[in-house]
Amino acid sequence: MKRHPRHYSICYEIIQNYKGDIPFPLYFQNISRINKSWGSKDRRSYRELSYLYLKNIEFFERLTSEAEFVETWKQLEEGTLAYSEAYSRFESHISKNINIQQLNDWYHKTGPVFVHALAIDKLKDILLWNQAEPTDYKNVKCFPANSPIQSWVDKGWAYVQDISSFKVISENKESFVDKRIWDTCSGAGGKALSITRIGQTKELICTDIRQNILENLKRRFENSPYDTPIHFTFDVEKDSLNDRLKKSDVIFADVPCSGSGTWRRSPEQLNTFSTDLLDNYTSRQGKILNRLLGMKMASTVIYCTCSIFKEENENLVRNAVSENDEYLLEKESYLGTDDYTEGDYLYYAVLKRPL
Repeated sequence: MKRHPRHYSICYEIIQNYKGDIPFPLYFQNISRINKSWGSKDRRSYRELSYLYLKNIEFFERLTSEAEFVETWKQLEEGTLAYSEAYSRFESHISKNINIQQLNDWYHKTGPVFVHALAIDKLKDILLWNQAEPTDYKNVKCFPANSPIQSWVDKGWAYVQDISSFKVISENKESFVDKRIWDTCSGAGGKALSITRIGQTKELICTDIRQNILENLKRRFENSPYDTPIHFTFDVEKDSLNDRLKKSDVIFADVPCSGSGTWRRSPEQLNTFSTDLLDNYTSRQGKILNRLLGMKMASTVIYCTCSIFKEENENLVRNAVSENDEYLLEKESYLGTDDYTEGDYLYYAVLKRPL
């Protein structure tokens, strides 16, 4: 993309004013609203340059002038300066199931948006929907980043969910059919919508420790064709189970994690992450998983993270199973590792308790 010289100057100012106190996408969204004169091509150019900086920050850290920044940007765009191998500094912690070179290449690509139709009758005659790239899943299509699909979401015609996140549900669909499901860390309800859409559950209960997130879940379901699931705040680490939760057949635990499998969308998090923080995550994850297994309640527990670190995934799961021998590790998988995959990196393990 050929850029106007002022694009580099404006993006230099954008970067210099970013303090890292909020996620960069939110920061960029806020300044775009302030600068109403920016056209769509301007915004795209500033966004591209910003992410080129964030994903290759090591080349910019010692630079002091705008001219040096511009020269480095141009070298990266022209290919005379190779992209940063950003994930390589975490290599000793990354699962051996993941190819580091492939991971670094993935990091520098702009991830697409996966749109799941809720009202296909409304979308089927829209040119943008019909031109989008199909996926292996019915009524799920792949769009370039920043495609104008927000109005579909607002109208309840569709929702956005990364394809790897959706695959966890799809690959374990049989676990949800005619079962009582407890989604322990539901977040804003993306996986809950997919479980409802394809899982044919008997009952779905969604809990999270954040009331505001559950309000988002409620709004998403109210804007969809589906009934809103039972939902309430709950801390898996310490709150007492009620009778309804005790009847769960399947527990879906998408636990808080480093998010390292999604950092191409938030490179500022990779830049500030230290592996010293892993102990904080694994301590909490271990408490959650061990409590869920220790209840000896559900026949199936699906443990899930959007992390690539073995400490948060296979190592933690094996330790938990060794301490709770009523459960067996039936299968585990890293999603995002196939050459053709465009989604995030994500890990899941299915733990079964023989009845």
